[in-house]
Amino acid sequence: MSWSLDIDAFVQSWYGILKRHSILRSGFYYNEFKIPVQCVYHEVKIPVEILDCSQLNKTEQEQYIRDYESADLKRL
Repeated sequence: MSWSLDIDAFVQSWYGILKRHSILRSGFYYNEFKIPVQCVYHEVKIPVEILDCSQLNKTEQEQYIRDYESADLKRL
């Protein structure tokens, strides 16, 4: 299977979804106030990281994804 992704269109689609759905632009503050406060941001920027593992076989791709997820969770 061979296909290509228009990365700019993909990212712009996500920004369109973020603009349309305020819940995706929301954050919660628990420690700054006496009660939890929800803040809806007018605009947000999402980090986009393009990773190409198409040259790996299926097993290697699955391991690559597991490793990436594990590293990503440690960044939180």
